[in-house]
Amino acid sequence: MSDLTRERDVNRSALWARVIIEELVAAGVRDFCISPGSRSTPLTLAAISRPDVRIHSHIDERSSAFFALGCAKSTGRPAALICTSGSAGAHYFPAIIEANYARIPLVALTADRPFELMHTGAGQTIEQAGFFTNHIREELHLETPAVDGQSLRHLRVSVARVVARSLGRAGSASPGPVHLNVPFQEPLAPLPTPGDPPEELYTRDADAVFGRGVPYIDFAPPHHGVSADLLEQISARVRSARRGVIVCGPHEPTHDADGLGEALAQLAEATGFPLLVDPVSGAKFAAGSDAITPYYDGILRARVWAGAMSPELVIRFGAQPTSKVYRFWREDHPGAHELLVDPFGDAFDHVQQARTLVQAPSVSFATALAARVRGECEVDADWSAAWRLADEVSRQNVSRETQAAELWEAGIASDVVELLPEESLLFIASSMPIRDFDAFAPATEKPLLAMANRGANGIDGLVACALGASSASGRSGALVIGDVAFLHDASSLLIAARGTDPRFPAELTIVVVNNGGGGIFTYLPIANFPEHFERHFLTTHEVDVAGLCAAYGVEHSVVDSREAFREAFAQTPGGVRVLEVIVDRESNVARHRATWGRIAEQLDAVAGGLSFDKQ
Repeated sequence: MSDLTRERDVNRSALWARVIIEELVAAGVRDFCISPGSRSTPLTLAAISRPDVRIHSHIDERSSAFFALGCAKSTGRPAALICTSGSAGAHYFPAIIEANYARIPLVALTADRPFELMHTGAGQTIEQAGFFTNHIREELHLETPAVDGQSLRHLRVSVARVVARSLGRAGSASPGPVHLNVPFQEPLAPLPTPGDPPEELYTRDADAVFGRGVPYIDFAPPHHGVSADLLEQISARVRSARRGVIVCGPHEPTHDADGLGEALAQLAEATGFPLLVDPVSGAKFAAGSDAITPYYDGILRARVWAGAMSPELVIRFGAQPTSKVYRFWREDHPGAHELLVDPFGDAFDHVQQARTLVQAPSVSFATALAARVRGECEVDADWSAAWRLADEVSRQNVSRETQAAELWEAGIASDVVELLPEESLLFIASSMPIRDFDAFAPATEKPLLAMANRGANGIDGLVACALGASSASGRSGALVIGDVAFLHDASSLLIAARGTDPRFPAELTIVVVNNGGGGIFTYLPIANFPEHFERHFLTTHEVDVAGLCAAYGVEHSVVDSREAFREAFAQTPGGVRVLEVIVDRESNVARHRATWGRIAEQLDAVAGGLSFDKQ
């Protein structure tokens, strides 16, 4: 039973809300992101009465939802959202979409008007059932509060079931967002209502009223592993593969990414296969980085070399890698047997060329496979030599460019990885930042909690999400974001000023790479159509970032040289600050292309001599 209250609730709405919040907390929810509103009053009061949770109050429901997403991404626990009725809950939708595709547990509680007010023209009364259809794991549309033991037991079981569904079940169902729609009748404020709830309810149905202190019903997840027979079949294929490669795409930190770098390094050493990892795989900035070919994106841009490198076996962990040229390379070699490993059995395969999907935790599977094949693989010597040469060529070229005195985006990615203290949070925005960290950031054994929103790959909500990750994880760190994405979520700066639980503040340096517009579009064919490009795609702007930050009370500084950036970034933030970095867009594009061009030229020059044993 709950230790927090044994007192009679002032009215049925207060009782109903308390029961809901109790079951959420019992199921592991520790972060409540609340936006103001009248109809949600009972839920808000029930949540803030708990001393054992973190309360984050946000004016903007959209920002609040992304903040909650960051909390859940960094902790693995479902974070809860609370808002009033009407259009308020609709602002959760972008974050719900990201949580769906990134497989992150969120619980959206939307307060609602009672049934009798529907279709009457009553204010803030809309159809809220089905708000997030197709993007949630489950929806629970509750009745208005009832004050009998059966109804309260049903409520507890239902909430426990829905939260359990948000957490997923390894081997059978992935985590994701859920929706609880909660209608309330007046009174909403904590005004005593004599006889409602009835006094005898508290003695006759104490278990239903006060709960059990743990989930009212425990939906114990099943435990699945790879059978010995399947593991041996896969091992036999690995042993016989002369030309193999190990790939690790984006991995949410809470999706079995702890220890992944070391496990993949063991597998690479056991097989002799090159190891290609995404910046948010959980493996690039972790133990085992010496085994990684860190600049594979540039290597695979050497079209002649890449065309000659035909893999026989691809073992991929995680989602599809960020690198588009990796995808092109994979498409160009459809004959490879590709093995996908995913703990929830989801087949993330854009080109749909994979042949085997293994439902298994990445770390334990990689470790078990390495143990089975160690000392028994015979990789083609020319295949290994070609990858070693490519690794050496790419390292030399990237190192020379990222260590140059000039300030450009690839150098920023390299400097951030170098300067962040170990165990820091590194949140990488979509668009160009994630690509720069993929192509130019070095692999390092320094552990960093690297994350990005690679579910839907959008630019929305990135400031709020990074703030939530910092607050909930207790880690200081950095968000690296482009100017357009930053402006898209500028309203979330209000969270930095007053939107986190004061006991758990965010500590974040927001690095705004300002090239005066959406620089990523410069790399696309639309850039060749100047009559449309600048206004409708590049979206140039003259926003005063310093003035914008001042309006929200957030510290701001600006740098325009590499030396100044390194000096400013190395300073301990002690809160949230914005570090605006001015870069030249045209020069930046030219340097990207020149660096990739030199790598391609050197590798393509030797590609004609590549030949492999195809037996």
